[in-house]
Amino acid sequence: MSYKKSLVLGAALISLTCFPHSEAKAFTGSASASAVILTAVTVTGTAALHFGSITHTAAGTIAVDTANTRGAGTGGVTGITGAGLEQSGSVLVTGASGVAIDLTITAAATVTDGGGNNMSLNAFNLRTNAGGTQEVVTLPAAGTLAVPFGATLNVAGTEPANTYTGNFNIVANYQ
Repeated sequence: MSYKKSLVLGAALISLTCFPHSEAKAFTGSASASAVILTAVTVTGTAALHFGSITHTAAGTIAVDTANTRGAGTGGVTGITGAGLEQSGSVLVTGASGVAIDLTITAAATVTDGGGNNMSLNAFNLRTNAGGTQEVVTLPAAGTLAVPFGATLNVAGTEPANTYTGNFNIVANYQ
């Protein structure tokens, strides 16, 4: 090895061992975690949807809106006035205030007289007459909200005189 190369190599070794070099320092920090458990959402029926007393001579429909108003029947269906039974349905939604909740009502349902005679319900509306089957609500500070609903009753025109009843679902979930 030449003298020049030995001198350069020696200088490099001296610089690596004689001069202090800094080491990377690790720092430790902290983080936190939390969770909030909300009150479970519940839906409780408070008023049954009631189409009132009706007659039929042929197929048709009759509707009750979210403001307790029964419309005129279509086809051969007529609402009997003065009976006072017609009303929109209503549920009480309970949960955490200030949090958005998705409400979904059944798109179609059936009422029956228990003897094999049925009529179908459709065109459900939540909260408003144009609300449709899905609605997002935010509960007020009290944590409860009354939600009215309406629907249309489809009459085939062959159903015997009787009382027809049925159940359907309204589902509530936090967004």
